[in-house]
Amino acid sequence: MSCAYQDQLNARTVKGDFKPAVKFEDGYTKKIYLNFHSFLFDSCILRDYLAEFIYNYSENGHRRTDGLEITTAAGLIKVLNKISAPNIIEQEFISITNEAGWLFKLGAYRDLVMHAAPIAIAYGKLFAICDTVDLLQDKKLPVIRCPLPEDPSLIAKIRANRSEYSQYLDKFEDFVKASKGEISKFDCLQYAHEVIAKLTCLSLKVLSLSPVSPQEIHFTKADIIGDIKILDQKEQKEGQPPN
Repeated sequence: MSCAYQDQLNARTVKGDFKPAVKFEDGYTKKIYLNFHSFLFDSCILRDYLAEFIYNYSENGHRRTDGLEITTAAGLIKVLNKISAPNIIEQEFISITNEAGWLFKLGAYRDLVMHAAPIAIAYGKLFAICDTVDLLQDKKLPVIRCPLPEDPSLIAKIRANRSEYSQYLDKFEDFVKASKGEISKFDCLQYAHEVIAKLTCLSLKVLSLSPVSPQEIHFTKADIIGDIKILDQKEQKEGQPPN
């Protein structure tokens, strides 16, 4: 997704169209939001993998029930809610998947895209924003921001309610005008970086449940098949026999 941001920034600066606080939309903007959609799906796949791992290996596998397979975060939560004394990792998973948790919000963004509408038009119309970052000696660095709706769960509820959604459609043009006039603090790339960091930390904690100890991988010359072929050809040209 960062490459899509770079393409968007280059497109504005090369053309000389970069002006701070200006909102716009072009083909690069759509590419950024499409990349964000992919990020949501991939992140939630990892979320479910971690949930499946916890179910199978937490407390040395004693959380498992014969005949019951858990492959989603929602399925794991149903199991954990029945436990009277969850361990530290299980407690954290419960906490981050409640309505105030960051993993719940990640799932809410993903569900909004999956079941309702693309992020950029889910509630109003979102545009890319030209902005700057202050550097030393009064210098400024041009940046691109692509805002996110702040409450995906609320938007999903509104879209699921026929009467509320009808009122929203009637006022859609007003929402478009309003979105052009405000700069959101929520940004796709910034949010993605925060989530990646949190998923990484969670993965390292879940890793401690593994029954297999981490092993250092050692590579030898024989493992690097491609380079050996190149080396052998070079030695043959020089009249040296290959190893």
